[in-house]
Amino acid sequence: DRHYDTGDGEVNYAAGKLRLSHVTLRRPGLQLKLVDNGAGCDPFATNATTDTILKADGASFTEILGLFGIDTAGLPDAEAYGTAQIRFAPAGMSLSGDARLAALRHDDYDLAAIDEVNANFTYADSKVGFTSLAVLTGETTTQLAGEVSFPPGAPVSGDLQLKLEHGRAQDTAPLLASLMRVRIAPEDITGDIDMALHLQGELDAPVLTGKINYTGDMTMSALNAPFPNILRNFVIDADLAGKDNELEISLNQCHTSLERADDGYRPGALIALGKVTIPRAALNNPNSWRWDMAARIANCQLDKSVALVDKTSGYLRLTTVAARPLLSGVLYLENSQLVMPKANAETGITVASPPFTTFDPALSVMLQVGENVAALQSGMNIPLRATPLILPRVVATTTFSMSNSFLRRNANMLDANKTKGSWGTATGSLNYPCISGCYEVNADQLSLFMSMIPMVANGRGTFEFFPRGTVAK
Repeated sequence: DRHYDTGDGEVNYAAGKLRLSHVTLRRPGLQLKLVDNGAGCDPFATNATTDTILKADGASFTEILGLFGIDTAGLPDAEAYGTAQIRFAPAGMSLSGDARLAALRHDDYDLAAIDEVNANFTYADSKVGFTSLAVLTGETTTQLAGEVSFPPGAPVSGDLQLKLEHGRAQDTAPLLASLMRVRIAPEDITGDIDMALHLQGELDAPVLTGKINYTGDMTMSALNAPFPNILRNFVIDADLAGKDNELEISLNQCHTSLERADDGYRPGALIALGKVTIPRAALNNPNSWRWDMAARIANCQLDKSVALVDKTSGYLRLTTVAARPLLSGVLYLENSQLVMPKANAETGITVASPPFTTFDPALSVMLQVGENVAALQSGMNIPLRATPLILPRVVATTTFSMSNSFLRRNANMLDANKTKGSWGTATGSLNYPCISGCYEVNADQLSLFMSMIPMVANGRGTFEFFPRGTVAK
């Protein structure tokens, strides 16, 4: 749509030639003025150069681009404000200027977090260059520079540098989450973000390199018991690399305090490292990502009504096996209490919904029993004999190695016919786990009275527990 509602100017015709001068065209929110110094121009000349000034005051951004034949498919729309100098020449059109975009919107993404975009730009030979482009979200400004090419009949491509320094997480996270089609509420995240990205190639599938650093607090309000849902003093230092429609995130550093909003909850700790590869077609489906991560947790408190134990420590490995994520490793109990379920119980305290709605890795986790672990039965604490294996002691540091032997252990290494002492396994899946156990009473710590309890009299036993009341598939 290249029409204008009103216009004024001078028309002169002499000696068979038409000249226009002092011409101004107008449509809502837009004005186009001929720069001719009064000399006028020939609108039918094929080799003339014409300069104009465009002023926007709330006009549609995509409509302005359409006036000059620029394909706007896939681009966001916005209210545009600013001034541009435009030159129409035999070699083509060129322009330069300053613009402010407000009320950004897109058919596929929620851009409400962006307050405005300010840009100093040039355009020539189907290329838009940005000397500077600032994206304002709340109190945070993201800087971008580079160029984007719109070659006729070819994909849009670019070479762009993005930089964010000391950005407020609550300003930037909702926008990043929208672009990834996940939800993060501003009240669920606080802290600082630093980011540097370089994008090259076709913008539909660019080659991306960069870094991101985050320090702050995050609340996962959708996460149900028995897991901690507050990440306090959360630190991430990661490298980003993307090509062939995939994004690889490599963790150089990641550690946090694990908490819940419950009264009396004592914080635990988590440290993680490794990498994950995210296909663009599965951006919001972590079950289809390719995982190679490891984590160490210390004194992570759990809800005993669902997890049977009050806290655990150990080492976990998240990998992808047969196109499905697998969580393996070894957790251990020490100086804690085990709530014994009924033998072979297929029901228990059923939580209202799975703890993770879209992430459900298979489980193959070994549960080892250390010193001072008691099982609660008949109101009595029954001391348990420890697992006769080396315990994965956790030291309170912010580093560890992917070569740790405990990361390579899993539930399949325990044999009910051979492994003595008390131990357990977690199989099934994260949302639908099966906790199996083999217990052995520590008779050396029993009193005469306690020896009359059935669990103690048997000396050894097994149990299975399905906290969601169903067998994992």
